[in-house]
Amino acid sequence: RVAISPLIASQMMPLLVTFQEEYPDVALEIFTETRFAALTAEGFDIAIRGGTLRNSDLIQRRLATLDVGLFASPAYIRRHGTPSTAADLARHVLLRSHDTGDKPRTRWPLRGGGSVRVDGSFVTNDRILLRAAAVAGRGIALLTAAHASPMGDQLEQVLQQEVGTHIGLHVVYPERALLPARARVFIDAVVGFFSHWIPTTQVDS
Repeated sequence: RVAISPLIASQMMPLLVTFQEEYPDVALEIFTETRFAALTAEGFDIAIRGGTLRNSDLIQRRLATLDVGLFASPAYIRRHGTPSTAADLARHVLLRSHDTGDKPRTRWPLRGGGSVRVDGSFVTNDRILLRAAAVAGRGIALLTAAHASPMGDQLEQVLQQEVGTHIGLHVVYPERALLPARARVFIDAVVGFFSHWIPTTQVDS
């Protein structure tokens, strides 16, 4: 049982296909989770997620570093203009996700340190829906570049040098001594896959 962010799950499809071809006797049960699943309590063997590990009883291995920035559609920019500074965001329509505490985010990170306060009437815990709202021209969203770039000319990055951060993408699991062999070989396959990972240009459906 594996919990994966929905936006990463589609990128991992080549790995999942290859893994099942190589280990046909291993059953994969994939859950796409927008939240941080509680591995032990919810019966998961492995999770693949971004952010910082908060449970010291679990092992975390970094798979990739993801750049996070602000994105908007060309249609939105034509109607509302391009913000020149982080302070300009107060005059724009902002699309927000939830923070790690499952509450609407009220601040976005600044690349030089600190953060800028944000507000807006559209909030979702679903990153796919957040990106879709940005593509539809509903406002400016904070997204990973890996998830925004497959949209091609449908999204443009704004305030690239001023607003954003980097987050780690990790595979998380209990102590290896407690893992069944099938989970260990899957973790090894995941680590190998992401060592050569380049985000695809496929658009999530």
